Amino acid sequence: MLAREWHARVSDCLDGGAPPREIDLLALASLLLAVEYGAQFTLVAERQIETNLSLPVPRRAAAWIDQLPWSSARAAKSEASHRHRAIGYLIANLNHGNSVLRIWTMEVPWICRA
Repeated sequence: MLAREWHARVSDCLDGGAPPREIDLLALASLLLAVEYGAQFTLVAERQIETNLSLPVPRRAAAWIDQLPWSSARAAKSEASHRHRAIGYLIANLNHGNSVLRIWTMEVPWICRA
């Protein structure tokens, strides 16, 4: 439900610039559920993650930033080595020149922590 709500709200923002923080919180809440209960997700939930991952979202001069929670949610069901690669990608971006992006790249792995 949260993932669908994120998709709908982001789709409404495609013409008007960066989505508001409330949409980011929907993504983080979805990620938390994926980390905690991803093994029990249905095929419908997995498809929604893929749909959200493929949605082009204009924001903050970095398209990858909106894909982080969804790629991390997908990785939550994966084997440990795949999860470590996803976290490695986040860590590599902790020195990004934009402080907003650094904060976001800290929030996502905090949700994903073991």
